[in-house]
Amino acid sequence: MLSDAEEAAHARTADRMNHMWGHPFPRPVRHRALLRGREEPAPKTLL
Repeated sequence: MLSDAEEAAHARTADRMNHMWGHPFPRPVRHRALLRGREEPAPKTLL
């Protein structure tokens, strides 16, 4: 059995993960830049 405090902590963690991953979100610009950087030199503005 989890204590009340532990259950509350797990509930908060689940809510946070659902907020992050439970809905579609735009792909971060940095991620596209990193993928593009494999094919061509990254612009100095990203450094």
